[in-house]
Amino acid sequence: MNTEILWNDGREWAKAPYLHQGKSIREIAGTVGADESTLLNWINEGLWEERKRNMLTSKKAQPERYYLLFEDLNSMLKSENGEPNTRIINAIMKLTTAICKLENDDNISSTLEVAEAFTSWLLSRDLEFAKKVTVHFDLFIKEKLAA
Repeated sequence: MNTEILWNDGREWAKAPYLHQGKSIREIAGTVGADESTLLNWINEGLWEERKRNMLTSKKAQPERYYLLFEDLNSMLKSENGEPNTRIINAIMKLTTAICKLENDDNISSTLEVAEAFTSWLLSRDLEFAKKVTVHFDLFIKEKLAA
């Protein structure tokens, strides 16, 4: 596998510390060997700031909203006096699917956070080995997503 394809411009190196570790643009630019204006372009082109903001809000709030909605739908279904209501049943089924997907996404997100933190830690110690490990982490996460 050609690791140079993955590391040709340092964007992936820069993304993890920016999104998850709260490092400054100056620190990240120095680590990846890019100037600060290039890093700012990557942030704007990749919508990293929006992604960072979404990660903070959706991780905490979305599951809670789904479970509250699930309780409401169950209450509505019980109040139907034993009459099946396909509209509510379909909504419950769709919500159940969404909750399962969210939990799976959260597990993958947690795995990704650990992978990014580890490779960032490794980056300062052994750049070449960090590149190799990252390729394997990428494969591992892709396999988890496909499962």
